[in-house]
Amino acid sequence: MNIFFSLFVSFPLFLESKLLSSLLDDDNALQQICERLDTPAPGLGHYKAVCNYYEFNHYKIISVFEKRPLGPSRALIEALAASHPGITVEEFATVVEKETRRKDVPKLLRGYDLAKAGKLE
Repeated sequence: MNIFFSLFVSFPLFLESKLLSSLLDDDNALQQICERLDTPAPGLGHYKAVCNYYEFNHYKIISVFEKRPLGPSRALIEALAASHPGITVEEFATVVEKETRRKDVPKLLRGYDLAKAGKLE
């Protein structure tokens, strides 16, 4: 096996991550991600932990994000796309993983990112 191919497969960080805002154009992927991030899981965090990382205050979380008809995680992603326009899907996935200790949401985010890069069908 070619060493460069092996390195490329082993280290997908060589791929350029898409902007988080691109996720707003994919309703199916966004819904799957938000349904999980909205849902508390025993011993794990959810969207509030990510909101705290990005320093959204408690009042904004309760009065704005939680009242959005499509859910608080979608409101969070929309707010981040507007306030941090350069944030990538990989950067967001890393924060989600670290702050919530979840594996399911980062896996979906990275799967979306790879699919958009044309690496997955």
